[in-house]
Amino acid sequence: MLILSLIVISTYVLVPPSATAQLPTYKLGVKVGNWATYEARDVTGGALLNFSDGDMVKLVVKDIYTVPVKHPDGSTAFYREASTCDMYVNGELKAQNDTFCSLLFWPTEDAFWNDFKSLADEWEAAAPPGVEAKWDVDIGTWYVDIYIYNKTTAGGLTAEFKLSIRIDKDTGVATRAEFHASAFIVTIGFTLVLKETDVPGVGIPFWPPFIPSPEEWGWAPDWLKDFVANYWWPYLAIGSVIVLILIIVGIIKLITRRRRPAYPYGYPYPPPRYPPPPPSS
Repeated sequence: MLILSLIVISTYVLVPPSATAQLPTYKLGVKVGNWATYEARDVTGGALLNFSDGDMVKLVVKDIYTVPVKHPDGSTAFYREASTCDMYVNGELKAQNDTFCSLLFWPTEDAFWNDFKSLADEWEAAAPPGVEAKWDVDIGTWYVDIYIYNKTTAGGLTAEFKLSIRIDKDTGVATRAEFHASAFIVTIGFTLVLKETDVPGVGIPFWPPFIPSPEEWGWAPDWLKDFVANYWWPYLAIGSVIVLILIIVGIIKLITRRRRPAYPYGYPYPPPRYPPPPPSS
């Protein structure tokens, strides 16, 4: 947890409220006392993380504070709220007032995501020579996907950092987070998948409860998961309208269809039969 805490602290520095007057300040979607429970998967370096594969990691928000978010030149772009949390692993308290949950709880305003996306483009463009960097913020209908990658090679040694987070856009709660970092002989990594939270409205609106969410489709490629998660609702609406129109047309045809008569010439009697005329002489 120490390495992750240092990463978060190096990005955000606590500032007094009076310093935020001139720039926008974006509020978290969660409040003190809110919590979220994640299942830990693909864990490496568990001794540094306080959890292992299969553990249930519960994060309870204990405090909210304001931090500046920086341009590559060190100037402040905007301010955002961040949180500290108590961490429980399988019900046992492992850490108090930890900054780890800043990776999992985010602001919800559209303006924040637009500013954050612009800032991500700046950081990617500002990567120095010899550093491979990728910053991507994909703002979808229901989710925001963040991907940050940094690889540095110097003196024959390589340091690599990779972070991928999917955040519920309406609540700011991360539904999935993947982290990997390696430097020298130290490697840590994990995947956290949201299992339960007291924050209402997390997830795809109106998603059928009996169908697994796209994030749980292990067989599906990432592009299909993203497409369904972000764009399923408009297509469902269009498809529902088409089906409704077909049903109405079918009912109308059923009502207006005339019943075929029992005989070619009408019902209920067959046409009269006359004897053939006598042959002419």
